[in-house]
Amino acid sequence: MPRLNSATGLDRGMEAWIILTARKNYWRIAPWMEPEDLIQDGYLVWARCRDHYPDIVARSHFMALVKTSFINHITSLARKKFRTPEELLVDSSILDLDGFPNSLSMACCQEGYLLCVAAQATFPIKAVLELLTTQRGMKLLRTFPQKRSEGLNRYLCRLIGIDAERFDLPALVEGYLSAA
Repeated sequence: MPRLNSATGLDRGMEAWIILTARKNYWRIAPWMEPEDLIQDGYLVWARCRDHYPDIVARSHFMALVKTSFINHITSLARKKFRTPEELLVDSSILDLDGFPNSLSMACCQEGYLLCVAAQATFPIKAVLELLTTQRGMKLLRTFPQKRSEGLNRYLCRLIGIDAERFDLPALVEGYLSAA
């Protein structure tokens, strides 16, 4: 009878790591995927590693393989462009960087509450909400990432082209959304 390899077994430590990692990285995955689905994917990644590397005898080596494989799996899921039914209702490239004030009005009736609230906002708040809710805004955020020494307010002000000393954008947006 062949001997079982205890290094590739699913013990409590590996199971807890899979669950914690899935919960910690769930925000990166498509909104229609449940956390339990991501945990199940973690178990599948473990099973693939166990089947693909049956000769590993060091537990730490096998755990490192599972960790790397699962993180890579989460990253590949996060990079896929999932289209939900809500995203199909309206073209998400509405952001007009030269004309912030009127660019969200077309999507107001088709999208959710946040876009309707954003369509009624004034310039600096509307510009920040457009950065966070539109495809071109997300592209702008990826193109010009936040610098290490730069606070959130300075970063947002730099992106929309206003003076950071005059505006506290995070506080303005928070106040506007809590009042809406």
